[in-house]
Amino acid sequence: MCWAAEKIEPVEGRFQIVWGKQKQKIIIDYAHTPTAMDQLLKEAKKQNNGRRIILMLMG
Repeated sequence: MCWAAEKIEPVEGRFQIVWGKQKQKIIIDYAHTPTAMDQLLKEAKKQNNGRRIILMLMG
């Protein structure tokens, strides 16, 4: 079972981490409910000790 878990690829757009040109961490997530947004912000806060800029797009 563990060997299978190692091969699982994360879903694109779900807490996807990309790096900016100046080494800033950018987290992309398509949270679409208030609960999902709350969990996303809590987890992002744990991972970033520095400055945070949050951009939320809703449609």
